[in-house]
Amino acid sequence: MKFLYSYEIQFLFLDYFKKNKHKIIEGSSIVSSNDNSLLFTNSGMVQFKDFFLGNKNIVYENIATSQSCIRAGGKHNDLSNVGYTSRHHTLFQMLGNFSFGGYFKNEAIFYAWFFLTHILFIFKDKLFITVYEKDFESECIWLKSIKINKNNLIKLGKKDNFWMMGNYGPCGPCTEIFYDHGPLLKGEFNTNENFCDRYIEIWNLVFMEFNVCKTEILNLLKPCIDTGMGLERISAVMQGVNDNYDIDIFKSLKNLIIKTLFGEKLFIYDIHSINVISDHLRSSSLIIFNGILPSNDGRSYVLRKIIRRAIIHGKKINVSDEFLYKLFKVMVNNVDYDYLLKSVNDIGKVLFEEEVKFNETLNQGLKKLNEIISFNNKKICGKDAFILYDTYGFPIDLTIEISREYDVEVDVDDFYKYMFLQKNINVESNKFCFNNSFFKISNFIGYNFLNYISKVKKIIIDNKLVNMLQYNNKGILILDNSTFYYESGGQIGDKGFFLGNNFVFFVENVKNINGIYMHFGIVMFGFIKIGDFVKNCVDYFFRRSSSSNHSATHIVNYVLRKVLSKNIKQVGSYINNHKLRFDFLYNGKLSNYVNDSIENIINQYILSNLFIKYDLIDFVEVKNKDIIYLSDDNYDSKVRVVYIGNALSSELCAGTHVKFTGDIGSFKILSLINIAAGVKRLEAVTGLDSLIICQKKFNIIESIKLLLKCEDNLLNSRIDDLIIKNSDLNKKMLQLKKNILLNIEDSIFKSVIFLSNTCLLIKQLFVGTINLLKDIVLKYKKYYFNGIIILIIFESDTLNIIISITNNLEFIFNSVLLIKYFFMKIGGFGGGNKFNALGGIKSNKNVIDINYILKNNFEFLKRCVI
Repeated sequence: MKFLYSYEIQFLFLDYFKKNKHKIIEGSSIVSSNDNSLLFTNSGMVQFKDFFLGNKNIVYENIATSQSCIRAGGKHNDLSNVGYTSRHHTLFQMLGNFSFGGYFKNEAIFYAWFFLTHILFIFKDKLFITVYEKDFESECIWLKSIKINKNNLIKLGKKDNFWMMGNYGPCGPCTEIFYDHGPLLKGEFNTNENFCDRYIEIWNLVFMEFNVCKTEILNLLKPCIDTGMGLERISAVMQGVNDNYDIDIFKSLKNLIIKTLFGEKLFIYDIHSINVISDHLRSSSLIIFNGILPSNDGRSYVLRKIIRRAIIHGKKINVSDEFLYKLFKVMVNNVDYDYLLKSVNDIGKVLFEEEVKFNETLNQGLKKLNEIISFNNKKICGKDAFILYDTYGFPIDLTIEISREYDVEVDVDDFYKYMFLQKNINVESNKFCFNNSFFKISNFIGYNFLNYISKVKKIIIDNKLVNMLQYNNKGILILDNSTFYYESGGQIGDKGFFLGNNFVFFVENVKNINGIYMHFGIVMFGFIKIGDFVKNCVDYFFRRSSSSNHSATHIVNYVLRKVLSKNIKQVGSYINNHKLRFDFLYNGKLSNYVNDSIENIINQYILSNLFIKYDLIDFVEVKNKDIIYLSDDNYDSKVRVVYIGNALSSELCAGTHVKFTGDIGSFKILSLINIAAGVKRLEAVTGLDSLIICQKKFNIIESIKLLLKCEDNLLNSRIDDLIIKNSDLNKKMLQLKKNILLNIEDSIFKSVIFLSNTCLLIKQLFVGTINLLKDIVLKYKKYYFNGIIILIIFESDTLNIIISITNNLEFIFNSVLLIKYFFMKIGGFGGGNKFNALGGIKSNKNVIDINYILKNNFEFLKRCVI
């Protein structure tokens, strides 16, 4: 058996099936476009699902593919196992061959067996087979046609060897091929399925020959073949390793990660954490590349969990700073991920921002988790796990992950009880949970009214039902009828007041939870009791501005499809009373000319004063009409359609809108930028806000014209001239500083003091930059192998300090600890690693006594080395 790289196996597989009259089809996107039931493409057959179901005509009878798959959410969720087993990944490559009536069991089994034994030259006695216990045909093919050893075949039940697409539809038995990694690993090949790590499934052949209907099981007119072989698993076989993380794909990446995080030094690290980081780096970058951004819903939440799990494992191996975006850039530039190169900055930015955001939450949550573990050193109860989730944003799997390191168990069942209580509000022991039969008392009438008399039905304070809400207390009011729009569809909730005979309640926000309209706010005057009548007073200007921005968003959606591409897909939006934000998928480039065209067309539609009307229709009608809707969202049987003009825009929407486009006033784009690979973000303002922005920009331009003493037609050229002159001056200044530093290097190194075989240099410089000081540090380390160097310089209004030690002093000194000691009495900030640290403090030169600091630290270091 010859050693083969992963790319060689992939090529051999596709070439083999091409020679056997299969059409080679490119793998589909990891975000399935034809199956909304899936978060991600999780197998090779996903893009052919409509062929299996008979919804599309077959173009090619026999097909082979290499498909990128994600398994980190939903039914096929391997996330918790990744990094701790030898074979689980969030991202993997599935090699597959498919037939839609072209051939069936005999040929499929032969193709697989011949490829493994005659193309890859795997020894036959290393291959073991499982078949469905009632599939006698497959058993016969293996034993009589292929002639495998009968001891290498076992029969298993429906649970393991019968594949179903769902409760109904195509299904059939499957046969699986396993590879024996040898007796040094645990596992037995028997009906108890205790295969463990010794026997690893490498190829699954599914024979779809039945169609399950509600009343009967029918034979398919054209039986189909669906097979899948994990590239990572077969690569482990061909490279003589029993751990997927030791194959070429991961080995080179892991080495880069270790080198980037820890340098060339020998470092004892947790191999599980390195495995997790390498796997999650690959999957998260590909998901972002496909236009998914981290958030708390659906695919975006899976991405967030993957990134956060990688960050947790970074903390486990003592990586303190943001590191994922650095590793991503190293990965793209050094490993074969060419397709990500064009989006390297966009993806890196998303990873960095998510890591910064999570680190803030993580530090607070970890402190709380450590407190919980210290009091419950054997088991964390569901309530504590829920507090971590609800207050600190810790997903349950993250709590489990961290607790595992302390050998502490988490009561997961109890946690989900609290999750259930949060989602369902039953009155019980002075607590409540959502129960529609008890709380179904709210009606939203805000499309037609802003002012209305309603009755207070429920009052909630701190998750408890109460009878009264007193002055200056915050709480939630639930009314029988409400004119306040609730936070939904990207639009924020209304603000305003409830007025009663004895009270004023300020409404800060409104949420619709399971059909219950909850008004969050505070009593400004008096007190409120259940049964009181209130007057709904929605802030007219707030609603008007929000409605204008929402209507403008619909026009934006339409115009982007008209100007850029009809295939534009909305992936997010945010609308408040001051501006709108619209995120969409588009891979093309944008220019100022295109941006201006979009803005001009939108303003033309606004000035046309088109009518905006609404209608309720059955959701089943939507797909047969030219109506825009979000395919990932869940809709009721009856849906509200917002129409703009006779044929301009038709879109499903529950938000509030103006009556005519002219009511929007005007529209101004603030920015139209890339926020991720293939994802653009448009931010804009309307009405008075757009006029204010234009006025501010006009005033700025007029001020610049006065300063430069020129008219509009010369403004650009004058600014270009200034930029060029400034650039030239900066280059000359930098060169001047370099020359000065070169001249003073000799005097710097003359300041080196030798103490007990240790070279010590503490020096304040009066010219230079941080980057130039780093060059001096590197030169110092070339001259002195046993040394400490501390350089100080003021840059702008910041006192900067670089501390560095040579490698052979690592067991005596730590640069990070030295920087902390340095700032102990004067404040400041700093960080780095044990060899190099950088710090600074914002201050005026005259405030800090540099001589005192130098002398104090010199005396301290002298005591340490002597």
